[in-house]
Amino acid sequence: MTARYACHAKGDVPIKKGEVLFEIDPTSYQYTVNQAKAALQVARSDEARFAAGVKVAEANIAKVEADARAAKSTLNMSEAAGTGTISKQELIDARERYSAAEAMLKQTEASREQANAAYAGSKDAIVLS
Repeated sequence: MTARYACHAKGDVPIKKGEVLFEIDPTSYQYTVNQAKAALQVARSDEARFAAGVKVAEANIAKVEADARAAKSTLNMSEAAGTGTISKQELIDARERYSAAEAMLKQTEASREQANAAYAGSKDAIVLS
């Protein structure tokens, strides 16, 4: 980047207080400022998007936790009922639904961690901008 400037001071001419000595052309600097402003705007937009992603992940966890509790409750009732009241297949199905709900909860929690990491990274990008 080459800065252009104008020098108003002349060799042996006295200078008065408040008189402009130099003028720097802001064009080359303004381009850099504009780039930084655009990058900051993108970073703020990313931060908002990632914050929304965290909220979605939290909502998903709440739903999956409720599903897991319901599956566990069904499993507990099925096991308590014993094999005389429900079929062996129904008990197997209840166990599989509970296992699937637990696996989904772990996957959803991992998604939340990714969303939190992305959100934290976006905040860092704003600080660096």
